[in-house]
Amino acid sequence: MKKYLIGSIIVLIAVMAAWFVSNHSQHSSQGAGESMVARTGESGEAVSGEEIPVVQVKARHLDRDVHLPAELEAFRDVAIHAKITGYIQKITVDRGSRVQKGQLLIKLTAPEIEAQCSKANAALETSKAQLAEAISKLRSHEAHLSEARAKLAKDEAIHSRLAAAARVPGTISGNELDKSAKDVDFDRAHVQSMIEEIEAARSLVKAHKKQVSAAEAEYKSMLSTREYLTILAPFDGVITERNVHEGSLVGRDGRKPSDEPALRIQQVSVLRLVVYVPEEDVSGIKPQSQIEFKVKAFPGRNFAGTVSRVGHALDRKTRTMPVELDVNNDTGMLEPGMFANVFWPETRPYDTLFVPSSAVVSSLAGDFVIRVQSGKTEKVKVTRGKTDGNSQEVFGALKPGENVMLHGSEEIESGQSVHTRVATAEELEEQKG
Repeated sequence: MKKYLIGSIIVLIAVMAAWFVSNHSQHSSQGAGESMVARTGESGEAVSGEEIPVVQVKARHLDRDVHLPAELEAFRDVAIHAKITGYIQKITVDRGSRVQKGQLLIKLTAPEIEAQCSKANAALETSKAQLAEAISKLRSHEAHLSEARAKLAKDEAIHSRLAAAARVPGTISGNELDKSAKDVDFDRAHVQSMIEEIEAARSLVKAHKKQVSAAEAEYKSMLSTREYLTILAPFDGVITERNVHEGSLVGRDGRKPSDEPALRIQQVSVLRLVVYVPEEDVSGIKPQSQIEFKVKAFPGRNFAGTVSRVGHALDRKTRTMPVELDVNNDTGMLEPGMFANVFWPETRPYDTLFVPSSAVVSSLAGDFVIRVQSGKTEKVKVTRGKTDGNSQEVFGALKPGENVMLHGSEEIESGQSVHTRVATAEELEEQKG
């Protein structure tokens, strides 16, 4: 009996609860329906006397800043390697040392290089001596040729006189005339022999000159190689890496890995700020323009760089274009490797349309604004562009100066009659919040 009574009570409570929920839902639905009718009416026309704020569509240039990550790099970054194998005799710098162009950094010693230089110099001196001797012989032969030609001319003159006198019988003996003729023939043969010796001497001089030129080239090559024993700073900068000490064996045959430099020097008086600009923001690239940026090391302080080099090609993977800014760093506050937050200007070279962000409504059918003309509403589909503060860039069948509702709503349909007024400054200011 007690169990039956308890069961009856539970059933009664359940029935009363169901009745309460059903009654509350009917009242709520009735109130919502009355509210909707109060706003739109049964025919879709506005029946409320409330004035709706509207704003004009504005045409202007997009001009805003977007934040892009970037990295500072040394303007010039050179790894110093030894070109030839040798031991470090002297090193004048360390990490952090500031150097000037042409300053001695490392002095190497390589006895075999010095020996090769001495050998090349000795070969050059020998070649020069041989050339001088050949030239001397040539000049001697040329002098002898002059004497031989003079003797030939003299003997030819004597023979001519004897031959003329021999025409008178009994004046000149036949033996004397024959001897004169033989002297002339001998002189001619001697002259010809001297000419051949001179040609040979000239060929020898030419050969020795070639030997001297080759020896000079070899010696100069060895001197150039010896110059590699002295490593100088290629430009003004700071030493950022040092991996060797006095006595270290360096060079191609050294014990240091080939990819590890002896020193690294960076030019930091001017830095490169490398920004990878997204495809949609490349319109803001203006060579020689000033761009501001910040670094974490100096919060609250802005720096600036000049757009100097543009990649003019997008990376196919990231869809970005590398742009380099030159940053003056005479103060030395900035360092290579720092990450920067760049205030990149985002602009368009032509006017586009803007409306308050609150005027654009997003729905399943797409984005739209509600245009009001002659007291009638019209939904106009738009495509969102960039957001500039509390303004939204839109693309669609709109014209500058047309009125759109400040607060768009999906509940308002096209063709409704509305009373409008220009949005107040206070209402527009509220959109910024």
